[in-house]
Amino acid sequence: MFKALLLNQEDKTTTTTITQLNDDQLPQGDVTVAVDTRQLIIKMGLPLPVKAK
Repeated sequence: MFKALLLNQEDKTTTTTITQLNDDQLPQGDVTVAVDTRQLIIKMGLPLPVKAK
């Protein structure tokens, strides 16, 4: 198990949850994630702002 930041998008609403996942809960195949570190600011105890696409 590992700790994961899980984002779920329904319509134009995106929710974030920190949860525990197993490897078998991940989809098959590779995933590429692009992070713009100029906009990434995480502070303890503050909510993560998420823009819906």
